[in-house]
Amino acid sequence: MCCKKYFYDKFIEIINQWKEDEIAAISILVYSNETYVYKGIKNFFEISIGYIQKDDKYDSDDVKGLKVILNAEEDDEAAEIILEFLVSNGVKNIGSEDFEKSYDENMNYIGKGPNGYYEVLNMISEVARDLQLHGIVNKKFGKIPIIIHDLEYSWYSEEATILANPNNEAKEFIEYFREKFEVM
Repeated sequence: MCCKKYFYDKFIEIINQWKEDEIAAISILVYSNETYVYKGIKNFFEISIGYIQKDDKYDSDDVKGLKVILNAEEDDEAAEIILEFLVSNGVKNIGSEDFEKSYDENMNYIGKGPNGYYEVLNMISEVARDLQLHGIVNKKFGKIPIIIHDLEYSWYSEEATILANPNNEAKEFIEYFREKFEVM
């Protein structure tokens, strides 16, 4: 199965289950961690989706209805689909990271996460963008942002969120993000 279609269908399935009023944003966590191991690959991924209500902040502590779509369990269908996606896109040494290339001379992080992370992040952003462009989100909740992030709201989280919101749905969040996390 195509990776984008798999996640598109999963996201729609979960979004359609949400019955809460006043959903103000959709939150998609794309995260990797050394403790996540899939088929011997360390730093494998977690992908989760949830929502933020109108009176909540944009912080990850306020995400509700969280559903884990991918974790590193050996029998996880989503993990296998992600692995196939990365291999077919030529990603080598999945999960490894070159720390010397990840920081500039002032020790600012300029990396893109472990090998494969950036590719997964962008693919998920494209799926979220399709949800916006096809009117899935607007039909159910109105014009709200889809926030794509890791745990630290890195520079590439901002980039991914902008990509996921083609009609500037995330403008308010991006302003908040830049102020709170001082992203350049």
